[in-house]
Amino acid sequence: MELYLIRHGETKWNEEGRLQGQMDIPLNENGRKLARLTGEGLKDLPFDHIYVSPLCRAKETGELVFAGRGIPQTEDDRLKEIDFGPWEGHVVSTLPESYNNFFHAPDKYAAPEGAESLPHLISREMDFIRDVLVPASDRYVRVAVVAHGACGQALKLCLGHKKLSDFWKPQFPYNCSVSIFEINGDDWKQTADNKIYYPESLIIRPLSSR
Repeated sequence: MELYLIRHGETKWNEEGRLQGQMDIPLNENGRKLARLTGEGLKDLPFDHIYVSPLCRAKETGELVFAGRGIPQTEDDRLKEIDFGPWEGHVVSTLPESYNNFFHAPDKYAAPEGAESLPHLISREMDFIRDVLVPASDRYVRVAVVAHGACGQALKLCLGHKKLSDFWKPQFPYNCSVSIFEINGDDWKQTADNKIYYPESLIIRPLSSR
């Protein structure tokens, strides 16, 4: 089975450099454009099922990428973005210095009180892989997962058997970027990472560089 892991399109908070986490922020117009262009790039590929985060920016991305195709879809809470707790909604440049570890030393990142840790995020994505993707590989040829930046990296970490210190490698995922895996039961192999189907001029500067 092929897995197409898609990050949601751009939002106003992405543009402003704000942490979104589990705040339910919609796509902006550029985000909708990126999703439509991604859909154009994937239009000739048949998909059996779509799994999507229940947050509206991911749901709308999935609706635009796969518009009019009638593909069965399942929402799963485990595909929500990491919960940043009290940091959500803040511009990243205003956050404490400890925040920098989230991107630059993830194995040393300490979540603020009331927020979710990276190991907890990784654990719930591993549950999703075991409960959903591994069984799906016996009955589907190609599926899509539409989710978020950190959530998607956690899925990639599990599927790629990577260390926590390599969480963001090789790079921070662009909006509407697509990473592709081959999944055969417990055998997982990545075949593409952070692929985009739109001009590079439409990429915004990622939070990891702000």
